Amino acid sequence: LTAALVYVALLQRRTMVAQRDLLERQYVATFRPQLKVRGIRIEEHGIPTIKYAITNQGGSPAIVIRHIVGLGLLHDGATLPLDQWPPLKQEWLEESENLIAKPTLAAGASMLFTGPAVEAAILVHMDNNRFKPTLPYLLGYVLYEDEAGVRRYTGFARLYNPRSKRFSPMDDPDYEYAD
Repeated sequence: LTAALVYVALLQRRTMVAQRDLLERQYVATFRPQLKVRGIRIEEHGIPTIKYAITNQGGSPAIVIRHIVGLGLLHDGATLPLDQWPPLKQEWLEESENLIAKPTLAAGASMLFTGPAVEAAILVHMDNNRFKPTLPYLLGYVLYEDEAGVRRYTGFARLYNPRSKRFSPMDDPDYEYAD
């Protein structure tokens, strides 16, 4: 009789653990993390760097697996084609995923991140004997994982606005998105 009670208790424990795991996954699916990129700026203290905040606006924690940002130049009035983003080598992405610390952002938390060194000047190019202003833009993404192990992306594209002296979001769902 004692052995039967122990066996039943073990089955109940296994069932309760499975139910708890299912509830946790349902919670994460319902109140999943959602990352946003804000406050992008270029700081020039010796070597120029890109700094930005990543904020978790969702209801559960997110683990930042990788964050990548690149700088490009865009002629005034031009649109951003997909092939403007420089291709990244798969080996480099795999290395960066293994090397960076993987901070966890709790729901509502924000953290400052630093991107690669860049050239921060706004350039003017000569085009058909006319000056054509060229503005810097930033293009990047954040790869993150929720507590259930689901990986998601947040993409961002920001064009420098000389009037406000800040990087403003580009209104393009191909570049500004949250999975």
